[in-house]
Amino acid sequence: MANLNRRQFFSTATGFAASLPLMGGLMAQNAYAADTSGYKALVCLTFVGGVDGSDLVLPIDADSFSALRGVRSALMDTYEDGSRMRENLLSLGQAEDGLEYGLAQEFAPIHRLYQDGKVAVVANVGPLVEPTTRTGIDNFTANLPRKLFSHNDQQSMWLTGDVEGQALGFGGRFMDTVYNSDPTHNQIYATLGLSSSRHGFLTGQLSRELVVPTTRPQRLRFQQASSAMSYAASRSDEYQALMAEHFRQGGLAPSNPFARDLADMARRGMDNLDFYNTTMESAPEITVANTTISQQFAKIARTIGMASTFGVSRQIFYVQVTGFDTHGAQAGMQERLAETAVAIEEFFAALNASGMDDRVTLFTASDFGRTVSTNGSGSDHGWGGHHFVMGGAVDGGRILGSPPPYDNTSESYTDRRMRLIPDVSVDQYVNTLGRWFGINDTDLGTILPNLNNFSTRDLGLFA
Repeated sequence: MANLNRRQFFSTATGFAASLPLMGGLMAQNAYAADTSGYKALVCLTFVGGVDGSDLVLPIDADSFSALRGVRSALMDTYEDGSRMRENLLSLGQAEDGLEYGLAQEFAPIHRLYQDGKVAVVANVGPLVEPTTRTGIDNFTANLPRKLFSHNDQQSMWLTGDVEGQALGFGGRFMDTVYNSDPTHNQIYATLGLSSSRHGFLTGQLSRELVVPTTRPQRLRFQQASSAMSYAASRSDEYQALMAEHFRQGGLAPSNPFARDLADMARRGMDNLDFYNTTMESAPEITVANTTISQQFAKIARTIGMASTFGVSRQIFYVQVTGFDTHGAQAGMQERLAETAVAIEEFFAALNASGMDDRVTLFTASDFGRTVSTNGSGSDHGWGGHHFVMGGAVDGGRILGSPPPYDNTSESYTDRRMRLIPDVSVDQYVNTLGRWFGINDTDLGTILPNLNNFSTRDLGLFA
C-alpha cells in the first residue's frame, strides 16, 4: 500500500499549484492535434472504493432476477425499503440480450434523464489489455492488467491507463492535444478538480490540475497560523494582505534555485486561484441541494458558464464521491447515491437552462466493480462493472451490451466469487469519449496503446 504521507504530499502539490505548467515546458511535446471548434467539456465522476454496478442495474426479467437473488439474497434483504425487489425497479428497457433491466430507486433522477434520452448505460466496463475469457485466465494464456483488485492501482488504471505511479492521465493527455492545436488556449483553467484526482487524471505533459474550492474561497493554510500573534490579528484584512504580498514576492528571493522555483510556484498558484475566484464572483448563482456533491456540480456548471472569460474552448473536470468500499453495510450507501443522482439532475437542469447541455458529457468511473456473490451485507473487490454516460449529445435511453448471466460457472466470471470479466475495455470507453471531445484517431491510438487489441474502437455512444 502506498505511503499515506507521500500521497498527501502529491495531492497537496497538485491541488495548490499543479495548474502551473512549470515542468511541462521541459518535457518533449508530441505533435498532437485536436478539433477545438465550439465548446465542449468532459466531467469525470469517480465512485471511490469500487461501486457495485450489479446493485444499481438489476434484471427485471423474472428468471434473471430469480438467478440474481439466488446469489445475492443476503445482501438484497438488507434493503429494508424493498428497493431491490423486482417490482420496485425503474425500467431501463431491454439490453442487447433482449432481457429487461432496471435501476435502483435511489437513482430515480438518473432514470428521468435516461427517459429523456440523455443517459446511456454501458454494461460491464473495466481495464483490459485484450479481450479476455475465463478459459484464458484458467490456463494462464490471458494477458491481464497489472495489480487487479487493488484500490489505488485500479483507480489509477481507470484514470491514467496504468497502475499507481503513472505520471500522465487521460484527461491531461486529451488537453495536451488541445494546447498543441491551439496555442492561444488557456492552460490554467481547462483542467479543474472539485476534488483532487490524486492519480493524475488531469495531468499531461503541459496540463496540470487546478483544484478549486467548492464553496466560497478559503484562507490558505499558511495564513491561518496564529501562534505568533493574537487570533484577531491573524484574521484581519491587513494581516492577510501582508502575508499574501510576502508569499507572492517569494520572500527574500533565496539563492537556492529549487527554493526560488517553489516560491515562484506559490506566487503563480495564488494568482491563478485569485483570478478564478474573482471571475466566479460574476457567475450567476445556481440553487441546488445543500450537499457537498450538489455544490460541486453547481460550481462546475457555473465555471462552464464563464468559459469565454477563462479563454477556453475545451474543459475537463474531475469530481469524486467516496466511501464505496462496501465489504459490509452496503445498503448504507443509498443516501449517498441518492444525493449524487439529485446533484447530476440539478447539474443538467442548469446546463439545459443555459443551452449548454449538449456540449457537456459526464461519465462515471470507479476503482472496479464488485463481486456478484456477497459476504452477507456487502460485496468484495471485483473487476468489471456497469457505468453511465450522460449529456445532451449522448444517444441515450439504452443499454450498450448486456449484464452477464448470474451463474458462477459462466465464462463471464473469473471464479466462483463471481468477479466480472469486462466485455468493454476502459480504452474503448475513453476512446469514445475522446472522439466526441475532438481528439483525432491517431492521437487516441497513442494515448490508448491497448486500443488496437479490440475490434470495436468506438462504442457508438453519441448521436
